[in-house]
Amino acid sequence: MYSSKQGPTISHLRVRTTKDAKKIFEAVLRGHLPMVTQRLDPDQRRQISSGQVYVWEERSSNRSRNSSSGIERWTDSISWGQSHVKDEFLFYDEKERADTVYPSSFVNGSSRILGWASRGFIKQTYSVYIKLPPGSPELFAKWHMTAYSTASTVDSLFTVDNHLYFPFLQSMEYPPDRYTSARGGGRMTPPALPSRPKTKEPSLAPLDFLRRQSPHARHPVDEEAIMSFPIYETLSCY
Repeated sequence: MYSSKQGPTISHLRVRTTKDAKKIFEAVLRGHLPMVTQRLDPDQRRQISSGQVYVWEERSSNRSRNSSSGIERWTDSISWGQSHVKDEFLFYDEKERADTVYPSSFVNGSSRILGWASRGFIKQTYSVYIKLPPGSPELFAKWHMTAYSTASTVDSLFTVDNHLYFPFLQSMEYPPDRYTSARGGGRMTPPALPSRPKTKEPSLAPLDFLRRQSPHARHPVDEEAIMSFPIYETLSCY
């Protein structure tokens, strides 16, 4: 399902550090920036440009919320090379490719292969487990950030410290334990919750101590009932 009005979370921005990324996540959590809730449609994929950043939540099969919440995986119809890691980010370089041009482009009686010049995109991704605020249906969710840039334009983009349209990002703060990197954590495997402190079980009284204790005096009614048993009558004859 697609949304025709959906756009990037923020534009004209380069993400330099994980701290920058967490500020963007926090702005989304507080409602200052929009989250991408549905896959991009073909037109939206063609409109991807340098400086666009998309924040989206991974769909989980065991969510107690609406099962349609979140995106199963990110698709942008761009061919990417192998990933490389830097400071918890994954980077991908756009690959060159060739497309066949069909009969409308016949040259000398045969179809020709046109080299499809890539736009030189670099895709940058970062994934975290976010500890949701109290009162949320779940304790954790898995969020992703997907950002696009090119080597020729990245230096001209704003940062969270000087964005012309979103100056509040510079002073955005977040709790230090709210975001945990999801690298190597697998699919929807939130960090373990802190274990409850173990309560010390009461210890039993030592056997030697019990042996030294005098038996409590029985109630007269209990004593009379016990002495009425046949075994006590037999013993009294000796």
